[in-house]
Amino acid sequence: MVTKNSGMVEVRDEIGWTPLHYASLRGNLKAAQLLIQNYKTSKFACYIKDELGMSALHVAAYSGHTQIIEELIGRCPDICDCVNHKGQTALHAAVLGDKINVVKYVLKTPRLARLINEADNDGNTPWHLAAIRENSEIVAILRRDGRLNTTAINKEFLQVSDILLAKNTGRKVRKSFIYFPWISTLNPLFTFLILERIKRRAYLNPNSLPYCS
Repeated sequence: MVTKNSGMVEVRDEIGWTPLHYASLRGNLKAAQLLIQNYKTSKFACYIKDELGMSALHVAAYSGHTQIIEELIGRCPDICDCVNHKGQTALHAAVLGDKINVVKYVLKTPRLARLINEADNDGNTPWHLAAIRENSEIVAILRRDGRLNTTAINKEFLQVSDILLAKNTGRKVRKSFIYFPWISTLNPLFTFLILERIKRRAYLNPNSLPYCS
């Protein structure tokens, strides 16, 4: 179908998702390869973002699908620099999704490894987010990497050591990356909640997701 109608890779739904977003969510490698097999369409499809700035790379990283990530960066190497409206990279997405396998993959992949110290619009590096999320395993994995900037400070003037200390002493750290629907519907992390909703829908009804059967 894609070979006969290349325009379908551009079709977006109500949240701006394309077939490639859904293939990346489901980890459907064959579908992803089909959608980006043509050079012209792949260059376009890989860079399409949804209404909140999420690319297929973000979705694949958040969902834990390293084969999809490898396919995307193989076709479009500069997609590694893609950020959402909150300034978050694929590594931020992997940390927010608690995907240890993706974190490890990113660190050992030269094209992606430099993302380790990239800060989002709140000044949070992936290490900051891992600490805020209290994911001790990801915190440790990132800490062992010699390229990590261990003194990075976010816009709240907090280093990761400050966040960890606050956790240990019972102090509260503002989780600025969390979406509160009663405050704003424009927060880019809204898409991550959409992801969870879509995954639950897929679990209850696997046939409810388009393009990914």
